[in-house]
Amino acid sequence: NLFQYWITESNIIEELSTYKLVIPLYCPDIATRDWEALLRRDIFPRTHSSCDAADFYQTLPKIPVLWIVDGWDEANSDALGLVKNLLQVQPIDHTIIVASRPEHCISLTGKSFPETKYIKVSICSFEEQECEELASCHLKDSSGIKMTQEQVKEFMMCIKTIGDDVRKEFCNPLKLILAAELWCNEPDKLKSASTLTQLYILIKEMYIKKLCERLMQEASMTEREVKSKVESWFSTFCKVSFDMVCEQRRLQLNEKYQKCLEFECNRLGINSSKCFSTFLFYQIQNENCGNFHFMHLTQQQFYASLHVCFKIMESNDQENLIFSIFGIDKGYLTASLKAKTSKVHFFPILHQVFSLVMTEFHDLKHLSKSIIHLIAMTAGRMESSAWFEIVQLCGSIETLIDEVASVINKDVWLVGNREISAANTLASRTLPKSIMIRVNMNGVDNPDLQHLLKKIAFSNIFVNLQCSRTRNSDSFLKILTLKGRKSILHEFAGKLTITGIEYLKLVKELKVLQILFDKPNDINYLCFVSKYLINLQFLRIHYESNIFEVPTGRAFKNFWKTKSISNVTELKLPPLRFLQLVLPYLEGKHVTQATNFISRLSKFYNLIQIPKLNTKSARMFVERLEKKKIIVEQLCLLTEINNEKALLHLGSIPFSNAHHKREFLRFWSECIDK
Repeated sequence: NLFQYWITESNIIEELSTYKLVIPLYCPDIATRDWEALLRRDIFPRTHSSCDAADFYQTLPKIPVLWIVDGWDEANSDALGLVKNLLQVQPIDHTIIVASRPEHCISLTGKSFPETKYIKVSICSFEEQECEELASCHLKDSSGIKMTQEQVKEFMMCIKTIGDDVRKEFCNPLKLILAAELWCNEPDKLKSASTLTQLYILIKEMYIKKLCERLMQEASMTEREVKSKVESWFSTFCKVSFDMVCEQRRLQLNEKYQKCLEFECNRLGINSSKCFSTFLFYQIQNENCGNFHFMHLTQQQFYASLHVCFKIMESNDQENLIFSIFGIDKGYLTASLKAKTSKVHFFPILHQVFSLVMTEFHDLKHLSKSIIHLIAMTAGRMESSAWFEIVQLCGSIETLIDEVASVINKDVWLVGNREISAANTLASRTLPKSIMIRVNMNGVDNPDLQHLLKKIAFSNIFVNLQCSRTRNSDSFLKILTLKGRKSILHEFAGKLTITGIEYLKLVKELKVLQILFDKPNDINYLCFVSKYLINLQFLRIHYESNIFEVPTGRAFKNFWKTKSISNVTELKLPPLRFLQLVLPYLEGKHVTQATNFISRLSKFYNLIQIPKLNTKSARMFVERLEKKKIIVEQLCLLTEINNEKALLHLGSIPFSNAHHKREFLRFWSECIDK
């Protein structure tokens, strides 16, 4: 697996040996929805020129192929269409891996493929022990000797003290390796990095210092001379990074660029191998050769953005140069700001240029507005989170925030904890047609969140609100159901008390509800309130408790009286297109009560999730569901495999025949034994 690949630093991934072909695609570069045309023109041009196209497309479905679709969060409309088309004709031996920044993967995939079943695989759920193991393989002193276990622990403690914006980047193992390298050489500086750009600035300074020291050991030059030559070579290195971006060449240096950097070393009279090995990584391809490459694409983009800043600083016509360096006519800006260019590959560079201008190159701040316009022109299908990062960089400069508000995508905003403050700032100026908010704290903890929700409540906007499972979300619904509201709450997920359930009566437009209870009788009131939710299509009830208790109308009698509600003893939901139920811990003695509860609530479920039951209780559970004529499309078992929680799909009820039932129970028994 990939983790072992990073640990061993091997250039062979055994799992890939089952595939005859690996096809990499990068979403921002895709300019067609025809996957055959893409293969013919961009992926296999030489193959197509030397063999019959019909033979090629007849052979391709018959061999195991791995498609790697990268940059999904930056996908343009062509990339979305191409992957959809690819999925429709996907042969059984073809695997498609779609990679995205984690905060976008669910919304993007659900929006793009609502009817498709997919498996979510993430490297971002690294356990602390795994991060530690990875770091220990790369923590080495200047002599190449591995650090002690105590020093590794110190590094991990240092990572925990870094701000959230940078720490989230270390979910990516490649960036964690870069951080480990910085910590080995200058541990105190790692703590001062508050953004990814600042981290790369610190790493750049470390590399330059290290290269100067290495060159001083072998050359009869003064420290000043060495530093001057290194800075000159580094300037060429940044230009090469930028030229590679212009050619849409990522990570790996080809022969042309390698010779360019070697020529500069020869001109300056410095050791090329030390220059290359300081700033780049070498990957062995076979016994005879290998390639120099950047550790991560964002690292290459950072050096490319430095070239832009260096170039502009040297110019007497900075305003025009900021456009011409990207091959964009300034007149194009005034003609139509809304018209996008085809230069989406420049967007990450411009994003980092803006960050550098606002934090390091202060003399270029007068170009900030122009850079924002260029970002808008090259953004393609850029997600709102990138704009929120730009707003954070703007600080309190109102004119720049106004510029962002004028160009930000007005279709959908995706807002997480880190974006709440920036989204609230922008919401005073503009709002999108639709907003998806994901938070893991209570509304009372964040004034910006309360202000944002109030602005949303009184605007014509579709809302998808997903809240924490650990604390109640009543306060969110209270704001979004205030008198005179204009917003339309389409989806809600979170933990509610009776008070929160009462607010649900006011959102008749609600289509998707995922609700968590820890008090069983709250389900009674949900059943009553559900008759008001006339547009509800999807309901997921997560009944969370240490032990199963049966909801009962009698136990809730006093509450019903205060609400002047009659006929409350019937625990039943209206017919729904999608109904899912997650049950708490069940002991054998609770099986009868649980199945009675399930039967009263509804006769049809898309999914029921249950915890472990022994074989006898499991048989009783499914037999009672069958007897009560309950239809369950997917019965899932929450269990543990290798000390990790796993959700196993056991099958459906009712069973088609006796053999099906025996196999079902046998599989269940095996899952429990594991």
